[in-house]
Amino acid sequence: RSCNTMKDESTGCEWRMASNPRSEIPNLLSSRMEVNRMTYPVCTLTLNPTLDRTLTVKEFVFDEMVRATHSQLDPSGKGFNVSRALKILGVESVALGFLGGFTGQMVEQMLRNEGLNLDPVWVAGETRTATMVFCGERYLKVNEAGPMVTPANLATIQEKIAQYLTPGQWWVL
Repeated sequence: RSCNTMKDESTGCEWRMASNPRSEIPNLLSSRMEVNRMTYPVCTLTLNPTLDRTLTVKEFVFDEMVRATHSQLDPSGKGFNVSRALKILGVESVALGFLGGFTGQMVEQMLRNEGLNLDPVWVAGETRTATMVFCGERYLKVNEAGPMVTPANLATIQEKIAQYLTPGQWWVL
């Protein structure tokens, strides 16, 4: 395995991401596709999505290596979660929101794999992650800040909203 190091200039934190050259993950950039601008009964808007990483440990021990007994990754954000629930109930929706970087690509691919209709606005920076570590009934949750959204990004999402907006439609913000 090799490691890519990324530094968040706003916090000074460095992140190391292990990458496996034999990974079965498809090229996420080539999987981007624009949703056909059809009418959906429900549109959702996720302004600050996240990739949730949930870990379970047997005990919290500071200053020592602790191995997780379970780990899980889930795309998240209020609008995305509503679109996921609607999909389970058989209701089509389109999910709009801001995504950025490798984490945004992962969120997009995971949601598309669930069959969601997405029309994201891509921003500079990295979609945030939230890490939750559970130990029995106790937990620790750490949320990263989301990427900066520019006035141009806001204008793009406003254009997309205007393109989808139809009378009688439900919007979840």
